[in-house]
Amino acid sequence: MKRHTDYMDLAPLYALGSLDTADMRSFQTHLSDHCGRCRSILAAYENVAALLPWLVQTPPPELTVRRMRRTVQAAI
Repeated sequence: MKRHTDYMDLAPLYALGSLDTADMRSFQTHLSDHCGRCRSILAAYENVAALLPWLVQTPPPELTVRRMRRTVQAAI
């Protein structure tokens, strides 16, 4: 049986969809036992996980080309 802190450690991995099947089921069971603390922690991690795609967007190609030109010109 896992300790409560073990479940809290699983929350960020669950939010990212990175748990193996056994840990995912275990965490879901823990949540279904009405653990408000872990639900709150999970909600916070899910909010952060939802923002991650916005943080790693590739710039448009024309912007990249302009940056490269400026970098080369600055080096000359």
